[in-house]
Amino acid sequence: MKLMVQISILLVLLSLPCGLTAQQWIAPKPIMTNNILRSFLESHLVYPLAARQNKEEGTVVIGFSVDEKGMVEERHILESVSLLVDSSALRLFDLILWQPAENYGKVVKCPASGNNGFPIKFNIKKYNKLIKRRAYDRLPQPFKPIGQSNKVYAKTQLDKLPTVILDSTYSSLNDYIYSQITYPEEAVKFNVTGVVRLSLIIETSGLLSNLLVRETVGGGCTEETIDVVKDLKWIPGIKDGFAVRTQCEFSIRFENPAYLKNKHIPNQSNSGM
Repeated sequence: MKLMVQISILLVLLSLPCGLTAQQWIAPKPIMTNNILRSFLESHLVYPLAARQNKEEGTVVIGFSVDEKGMVEERHILESVSLLVDSSALRLFDLILWQPAENYGKVVKCPASGNNGFPIKFNIKKYNKLIKRRAYDRLPQPFKPIGQSNKVYAKTQLDKLPTVILDSTYSSLNDYIYSQITYPEEAVKFNVTGVVRLSLIIETSGLLSNLLVRETVGGGCTEETIDVVKDLKWIPGIKDGFAVRTQCEFSIRFENPAYLKNKHIPNQSNSGM
């Protein structure tokens, strides 16, 4: 009887659907979540004026290969709109950091044939609405000249650190962040505490990209942190007299809600800058 039970269990395990095992193939994808990626595309998209005047609309699809470290080895246009629009799409694509492909849970190289390409849509009507919402057409250039390399620098490699652009009513980045963050109702209700840690890149435009959650806190705390941090504007990091891309981290501590007044986070020196 015992043997029959063991055999029955084995048969059940063998008959489980394949979806419960390691997925065979996962194509490379941006390190950003879909929502953060959408926000990134909206803030960084530049639709050349000449292309808009010529009614050049459509979706540019970029084919690419990625190595085991998530580095793009090659990229090319799979579906074209025009030379101007294609060039703008490639510039945007080159800012994205990638997670490598996986095969049965193992990180592997991905040739261009291993993914369907990356689409970037260009629609004149939607873009006109977008520039009204974000209040700029061309990307900001808070510091010139701009480095031509897409290399991402650590803060320790810079001659001058990025500087946040704030209204004069705020004395520091910490002052701004903690005046803007409100403890979510759900976190208050369930007494949620902890540290939200984000990594991101400050681009040469002073805008943020590749925002990634390294440590999360429940109850809406992580989402609250992202909402406040993602719209910050910066003077970019400087290396050898040029504006460059800079890797940064932010750590936001959510203290015990029982000790909070008005559900605001007390000011702390842990913004990561």
